[in-house]
Amino acid sequence: MVTSRYGQNQDLGMNPANAAEISRNWGRDRDFGRLRYMTIALATHVRYVHNYTPRRTLSDYPSAREVAGWRDRPTDDYEELYADGIYDSADENERRLINVDELLDLPLLDEELHEIPIYTQSGYQIQRRIARFRASQRPHGILMDLRRLHELFEAEQDDLFEIVDDMASVNYTVYPQAGLRTVGHYQADGLPTKLRPHLRQVNTAVGIQLDTESDNSYDEEELERSPHQPVTGIASQGYNAVMHSTRGRSNQHHDAQLGLITGTLAGAWAVGDKAERKARNLLTKCSKELPHISFGEKIKNAGIKRDLRLEHVYSIDIHAISSIHRTGE
Repeated sequence: MVTSRYGQNQDLGMNPANAAEISRNWGRDRDFGRLRYMTIALATHVRYVHNYTPRRTLSDYPSAREVAGWRDRPTDDYEELYADGIYDSADENERRLINVDELLDLPLLDEELHEIPIYTQSGYQIQRRIARFRASQRPHGILMDLRRLHELFEAEQDDLFEIVDDMASVNYTVYPQAGLRTVGHYQADGLPTKLRPHLRQVNTAVGIQLDTESDNSYDEEELERSPHQPVTGIASQGYNAVMHSTRGRSNQHHDAQLGLITGTLAGAWAVGDKAERKARNLLTKCSKELPHISFGEKIKNAGIKRDLRLEHVYSIDIHAISSIHRTGE
């Protein structure tokens, strides 16, 4: 067995103009015909904004800011960005196509002042208004409400019959932050429910297809070699991206999580040379700078990302992928 680690924090899909070149680079970088398994982590930065359009880059947006006002989205946006159609529902069986004239007559808000949703052909909601923010207001990072975290992993009714396959129950661990008991980060041994339909679409598109119109048994032989799904979601985690800028010397912990102040206070009762030496080291460290002061200094820079970073880890079985798709592209 040979194990190789490759690449960290490469942008994927951020700029449609160079997507083809990125695909070609992956094809050149390694020989997929000689691989059996790949494990990849895809990270998405979630930012609470209402005015994202492909004309601007994601770096133009904050993590989260209080909305100071709203303006209607230009009509040209709909015609330019959603030429495949706009619908009144995400459900393919119940939705109705909306033309631009109907869209202009459709009220923006319902009686409870919630935005009346419209959707793309693929079922994604389209934002109908653009938020205005005060330039002087600093962005806030997004954290998870740990009391409702179970909702991320609940199987939907349509998925219950597949519970024996990739819909198995997901176990997760929570990590409260900043002394709060109900707000923080999480790690899980599976994917959020909403990603599962997309994963099935990927597997249908790249998986081995049996050729029923010919005598060719090649596909059947391929299928016997690997009865697994081509792509399987094996883990996920959510945390604030600011953590990437606040690590201490340890790879696993941050200064504000090590209990340095507690350890320093306990050092007053240290017994023995080794314990006293450790107590003096802790006292020296805290005398120079308390951990929460150090943390505050590290996150002062306005350029530090404060997004909610969602990482989803996938295992790819190359032998379960149709031969024509066994490339980086």
